[in-house]
Amino acid sequence: MGGITKFQWARDGVDIPGATLRDHVTQISGVYTVRVENNQNCTSTSNNYTFTYDPMSVEEDVAAGRAIGISPNPSSDVAMITMPVVASRTLDVISITGQLVYSMPVADGANEYRLDLASIARGTYIVRLTAGSSVWMARLLRD
Repeated sequence: MGGITKFQWARDGVDIPGATLRDHVTQISGVYTVRVENNQNCTSTSNNYTFTYDPMSVEEDVAAGRAIGISPNPSSDVAMITMPVVASRTLDVISITGQLVYSMPVADGANEYRLDLASIARGTYIVRLTAGSSVWMARLLRD
């Protein structure tokens, strides 16, 4: 994990008590950030991410089998991303600190994307697929 030893999630600029793990799962809409600290006490805060909880959208996606998958995970050179077939998609890879490290439109009709990891440093990332107001995310470990 690149020496990251501490995590602190915040919603709307206020630290969330107990939200000190690498991942944070919520059902509360808001503007989220994560502050990370390494073993040398250096800190970094992610960019803002606006999350809108929509239980109907999530339930519809789960019922329809729409999700993204990453294989193999962890991966060292190439990861295959499987995804729902919807129009006008964008695939992003985001560092744990919120930095966008890769972004590419995905061809309509494609249900897989071959992600070349050669230019991406080792670490933990979020793969985000957006299509209109729909957002799917999964964790990618680059080793």
